[in-house]
Amino acid sequence: MNIPKNLMHVWIGPRPAPLDWMQTWQDHHPDWDYTLIDNDYVSQHQFQNQALIDEYLRRAEYAGAADLIRYEVLHEKGGFMPGADSRCLRNTDELWTEAQAYTVYENEFVRGQLVSPILACEPNNPFVDALINRLGQLKPEQLNKAWLTTGNYFVATMIKELSPKVHIFPSHYFIPNHYTGHGYDGDGPIYCDQLFGETTNGYAKPNFAGKMQKIAGRLRSSRMRRKL
Repeated sequence: MNIPKNLMHVWIGPRPAPLDWMQTWQDHHPDWDYTLIDNDYVSQHQFQNQALIDEYLRRAEYAGAADLIRYEVLHEKGGFMPGADSRCLRNTDELWTEAQAYTVYENEFVRGQLVSPILACEPNNPFVDALINRLGQLKPEQLNKAWLTTGNYFVATMIKELSPKVHIFPSHYFIPNHYTGHGYDGDGPIYCDQLFGETTNGYAKPNFAGKMQKIAGRLRSSRMRRKL
């Protein structure tokens, strides 16, 4: 293996984490160190693109904030960060053969060349660094939907522009069944079942209205107290 055995999930916002899904990754990777990057973790860290993270939190658009956090944590620590809205089916150690960035096609037939946000890399990966720095050129008011600004489309366009050393897995490795209904029926390896929790609104509902804005405010307040 050529990435650190750091297994991580990002889960921020008011909804309860899908712990059963997340546990499947730990079960299949018992010798990896595990970190949950949650509301408490985020409130205790200052990120390079903090203003953008805060803006997505203010809008309660947690996918965008999670993408921004994903890139910075992977760049710092290295490792593998699968989606929390997926169930692991088999160990992935055999995949990480080189020190480079890894992602996966969303679906070669339905969404063309779109890819998922970076899944894994070694620490200080130059392409992930380029993603962070390019996003840092944005002002908070310029943020669009996550898949456009920080996620699938953004990463795909950066790959096309920079031609970096990045390995793109076939979609069936991590997304065998697309939310549009297109499924994989081949005999290639499948490492997880992607459940598209955000896209299909498959997560548990928040306990009460307005909690999303309260969490965003609490995270900002915590950082302000640390600056004083």
